[in-house]
Amino acid sequence: FLISTAVTDVRGDPEAERPELAEDVRRIDELFLGELHYARGADPGLNPTREHLIATLRAFATSPDRRPDDYVVLYIAAHGVVGEGGRHYLLLHDSGHDLLATALRTEDLVSYLWEDTAVERLLVLIDTCYAEEGTDRALREALVAKGSQEPVTGHGSTGLVLVASSRRREEAYPGALSSAFARAVRGKVAAGYVPAHIRLSDVMAAISDDPQVPVAQRPVWSLARASGDIPAFLPNPHHVPDAAGLKVEEIDRMIALGSRERDLRDQD
Repeated sequence: FLISTAVTDVRGDPEAERPELAEDVRRIDELFLGELHYARGADPGLNPTREHLIATLRAFATSPDRRPDDYVVLYIAAHGVVGEGGRHYLLLHDSGHDLLATALRTEDLVSYLWEDTAVERLLVLIDTCYAEEGTDRALREALVAKGSQEPVTGHGSTGLVLVASSRRREEAYPGALSSAFARAVRGKVAAGYVPAHIRLSDVMAAISDDPQVPVAQRPVWSLARASGDIPAFLPNPHHVPDAAGLKVEEIDRMIALGSRERDLRDQD
């Protein structure tokens, strides 16, 4: 399930208008809802208020339909600021100068999907300035939230993955993380034809080496409460069944044949 949103307009700060962030959401939606075959988990829309975003996330996460074997991805692009005490806040549509009352702490954003819920596989991409400050605190809160809970078994690998688009003293460039993430997933170098899933660690390594990512912005990631390997959040769009042991030329012929068969079915 994918939940994605961006805050392009902050009513309390006209200078914070960033219409280009809507393109980040479109890019992530196109990748996950299209090629990776995710379903829309919940839709906060663009420019959610604090109350609306919290209610949307919590309603989804506490629904009786949630299961430990769900894969849940949250992407948010917004202004990130560091307030008193070093806490990282996300500015929402109705945020003002009183951050505690009107903005949303990043660790709280994660907890609404993670704490006291059946969600055990959660990938959160925070695309803001100073994002690492928020994901570090969210990581600590997440460990405390489920620290006394019995580990879930029988559902494969579980865990929480947090991706920060920037380090704690770095600003984020619109489009940098979403574009690099999509390039890494789509690039055959990330996985090839054999694996059924792309390892998130390989994607983040590809982003780290991506020359199109601004040198002043270095995305980082963390994994918490893993029951085994990193959860398989990313189905490989290039996967060819039974490709192990085949030569590249044989794989190319299989792909070409499959494409022709799809074209014939479309014509029929």
